[in-house]
Amino acid sequence: MRADAPSATRTLVLACLGALATALVVWLGLVTPFDHPTRTQVDNALLLLGLMGLAIPLLLARARMIPPGAAVRIALGGYAVLSAAAVAVADFGASRAVGWAIKAVVGVVLLLTLRELAVTRGR
Repeated sequence: MRADAPSATRTLVLACLGALATALVVWLGLVTPFDHPTRTQVDNALLLLGLMGLAIPLLLARARMIPPGAAVRIALGGYAVLSAAAVAVADFGASRAVGWAIKAVVGVVLLLTLRELAVTRGR
């Protein structure tokens, strides 16, 4: 682990806060009807929070900046899974083929992220 890596407590708290924010947007995506005027904004938030929530754990793991301890890796893994769920809830309207392509790529990135989080334990 690098010397400038964040502390375990701070990483755990930030991962939990990110997961909570993503969970709230997923809930909003589930309760907002598809014909509601704000649905476009909700879908944009789902997509962006989902992609950021996948990128953060993946990049932290690849940069070897995850503090030791299983709790941080579990929290980051949960954050990644919830972020992938956010993208899965997003509606892409008339661009269904593009939506399914994005969701397929997110599924692959989720698997890579979880694998990377599991592997960083031994580094």
